[in-house]
Amino acid sequence: MSQMGLFIKREKFKEYMLDDQPDIKYDENAVLLSLNTVRGKAVTNCIHFSKEAGLYAAQYESMWDIFGDGFYIPAAKIKEVYRKEQLLSTYLYIETTQEVNGQLMKLKLNLPKLNRTPWHIKNLKRLQAQVPVAK
Repeated sequence: MSQMGLFIKREKFKEYMLDDQPDIKYDENAVLLSLNTVRGKAVTNCIHFSKEAGLYAAQYESMWDIFGDGFYIPAAKIKEVYRKEQLLSTYLYIETTQEVNGQLMKLKLNLPKLNRTPWHIKNLKRLQAQVPVAK
């Protein structure tokens, strides 16, 4: 398993996010790491998710220790949020009213349970307490 997450600085993500979307109310308890596969390549994202602020996500480029490809879905465009628990991950599902290519955007975020980043684990427990499990 990758140890890159150890070096991701929450402050650096905060700066990137607020530079891109200055109106988001930043909450350090809302920041999580998400591991996804894009075109066969493992990608680490940092996300900021809360019912009040919506979802902001940015890709972490470990080689350069920078963030990129940030995108934002405001809370008003989030229709439903639920999670599914698996052994190694919590999957966060976010259904939106945001259209992409004529389809409503639906996100599935893989939040790893074994990551050693202390703030990620703490915030994941908080998220699990707030977001219902899919029926």
